[in-house]
Amino acid sequence: MPSHSDSPALAYPETMYAPPTLPDLSRLEERRRLSPAALRAFFNIMDRWEIRDEDARQLLGGISSGALHRRQPAAAREARKALSWRRQIPPG
Repeated sequence: MPSHSDSPALAYPETMYAPPTLPDLSRLEERRRLSPAALRAFFNIMDRWEIRDEDARQLLGGISSGALHRRQPAAAREARKALSWRRQIPPG
């Protein structure tokens, strides 16, 4: 029975693409560039998963309600307001 050391080593094929460099989040300009997209993604996830505002605030580091609403896009605010209103209506 052949040992594993007798088999040729597996290698990834050569590629002409290099992996992208990771952003340096310690740089203010990188955070400013990436923050709008990150917040849009965050609020889209919160809406789709129907996460409560209180829980969203905790996920963002325990920020206040006002800080959450200032960061939230206007369309998302209206959708969340309508969703919270529907949750208060008893079924039936």
